[in-house]
Amino acid sequence: MAKKTAGVLGLDLLLNPKNLKNLIIGGDSKPSMVVLVGDDQFVNRLILSRLRKCIHPDEDDTSWACREFSGDDQPDPRDILDEVATVPMFSDAARIAIVRQADSFVSAHREILERVASQKPGPDGFLILEMRSFPSNTRLAKAVHQHGLAITTSTPPRFDLTKWLRQWASQAHSIDLPAATAGTILERLGNELGQIDQALTTFASALPQKETGHFRQKWLIHSRVWGTNEPSGKWLTQRRQVERLKPSRSLTSFCNLVKALLD
Repeated sequence: MAKKTAGVLGLDLLLNPKNLKNLIIGGDSKPSMVVLVGDDQFVNRLILSRLRKCIHPDEDDTSWACREFSGDDQPDPRDILDEVATVPMFSDAARIAIVRQADSFVSAHREILERVASQKPGPDGFLILEMRSFPSNTRLAKAVHQHGLAITTSTPPRFDLTKWLRQWASQAHSIDLPAATAGTILERLGNELGQIDQALTTFASALPQKETGHFRQKWLIHSRVWGTNEPSGKWLTQRRQVERLKPSRSLTSFCNLVKALLD
């Protein structure tokens, strides 16, 4: 029976990796084709990484069973489909063929891709296309929605990005981010999720790893940390002190230091 799926939001899948795994290798059939639609490189990169992990739990398999093509180079679709159809002789790892920046490639080879997307998936590998635009009224898009999987990697209008950012900060960085601070970060950095994630990574790396629930209080994350494009001398000096703190130091000493940093 064909597996019909509506468009899936990449931001939701980042918070629920099990859902992505179920869409790829769960159920009665795998998708005939996976299409990542959007221009957010941060979401694209993470979704691609998690797709590889879903298909290749053993990371060593990715080095030989996953091949990337550039759509701008107009690769021969036969080479790509041969890659997907290749059956490994000494492993059960499925092949993965990824076409990056595939818009022009799809335009040039739409008919053959429509046939692939419309066919019932076999025991072969996985074809993944990365596209900036994927109009839903085309035959290819309809076939993918019927038999494959389309993942939107851009942030849709009216999406509650503040709520998502707070969940992401907690899940990915163990940071309890206040709603007001999350809003301030988005105002100053826009929807540049890659920059925002890098900022959270930088701040989280300066915090002690033990006693996480005590050290990572809401007030530790303040919008003034991201108030300038370049760290001030005070920030760099205070961060070095934070990095030198031992987990055994008192919570009061740590709190006083971070308060000085944020004042």
